[in-house]
Amino acid sequence: MTNPPPDGARLQDLDALRLDPQLRAGATGRSGRTAMRLGLLGLSALSLIGGWIYFERPAFLLHEVPVVRVTRTFPSQAITLFTATGFVVPQVRAQVASKATGRITALEVREGDRVEAGQVLARLENADLEAARARAVANVMVSEAQVSAARAQLAEARARLTEFEAEARDAARVRKRAEQVARERFLAEQDRDAAIARDEKAAATVTRARAAIDTAVAQIAIAEAQVEAARAALREAEVAVEYTIIRAPFTGVVLEKFADIGDVVAPFAATAAAKGAVVTLADLQSLEVEADVAEASLVRAQVGQPAEIVFDALPDIHLRGRVRQLVPTVDRGTATVLVKVALVDSDPRVLPGMSARVAFLARELEFDEQLARLTVPLEAVDERGGERVVWRVGPGGHLERVALGELPILGEWQVVSMPLGAEVRTDAGAWSAAGTRSIPTRSALVEGDNVVLGPGLELQPGQRIRGRPLGGQDHE
Repeated sequence: MTNPPPDGARLQDLDALRLDPQLRAGATGRSGRTAMRLGLLGLSALSLIGGWIYFERPAFLLHEVPVVRVTRTFPSQAITLFTATGFVVPQVRAQVASKATGRITALEVREGDRVEAGQVLARLENADLEAARARAVANVMVSEAQVSAARAQLAEARARLTEFEAEARDAARVRKRAEQVARERFLAEQDRDAAIARDEKAAATVTRARAAIDTAVAQIAIAEAQVEAARAALREAEVAVEYTIIRAPFTGVVLEKFADIGDVVAPFAATAAAKGAVVTLADLQSLEVEADVAEASLVRAQVGQPAEIVFDALPDIHLRGRVRQLVPTVDRGTATVLVKVALVDSDPRVLPGMSARVAFLARELEFDEQLARLTVPLEAVDERGGERVVWRVGPGGHLERVALGELPILGEWQVVSMPLGAEVRTDAGAWSAAGTRSIPTRSALVEGDNVVLGPGLELQPGQRIRGRPLGGQDHE
């Protein structure tokens, strides 16, 4: 066990642990200067942040207001009675098939090809039918030759009849003279008998010649009938060959192709391995929209009613239409009536099967009413001092004041830009008789710009705001 150190030794150890007063004073001075520097840096940072907030106004500090986009609106919306959806279908459409059974040896069209009425679409193997047609042609030639031979025989029989008739007349004269001389007993009886026999023989020859003529006439009739029969057989053979050539029944466009070279086709797909139709053909000049109209709206639809058609795949195209037919049957499952709307205008981009929206209109559209206007909701219009303006949200959220002038109102929308050459309407139903003028399409506002909705605040040009976009802007 060790003994503790004496008290003197412990005091010396504590003195060794004390700091030098001079060193302690130097350390205190340095820490004070560091604190001052840190304070100055903090004040500078606060000044910079305050200046940035004052001059830049970050978005989270700006006043938030609702904004809407400038969109396109068509004038037809103001005179639309109701709308319906449907699909584009051609009035003239056919699945072209063959009336004969055979293997396709040539397919001369593909999808999208335009064909004329009567144009060859496909060919089937027909060597046997071609041989039958050649045989029918030969039979026709043989029958016609037989007619010619019969006519020659008739001519020969008539010539012989002429000769025999002359001989019979001469024999009749000789007999008459012989009988007269014999009565006067100047001629032997045997000579008289010879004259009589000659006369009777000549008469019999004439009778046979006339019978030969009748026979020749009958032979001609038979030969001509054989010609007609041969020609009918030829036509039959030609029809059989024609059945192996598939032609377009009308002018149109090939929509679908169901068979290829080597496939067997048969009428109505008579066998499991055979194809039915070869192609589907449609006349794209006869396109129409079949729309399903709610039965509650049917009272406002009538044949001949104007309409406007918009296609989902081509939203920029608005075509005029006209109600062609109201199918007099209600679908019990959907409570709709099929209405067929013919296209008055055409566009090569419109294809069968496209979905479409049909607006049934209260009146015909004027020419320039088919052009879109740039619009904003009426709630975005600010009227100050008798002037109508909208507030456009520019770059950085700065407000720009845009005057509307005499631009019209279109239903629930304010027009902010008119198409070039369009005339201002004074109301939704009639054109102004005087004072109509064209307004250029150029404007401070363009499609997609944001404008303040419900500008009830005291807005000023150049003021910065934070916009809150609203949905539901698609009102084309």
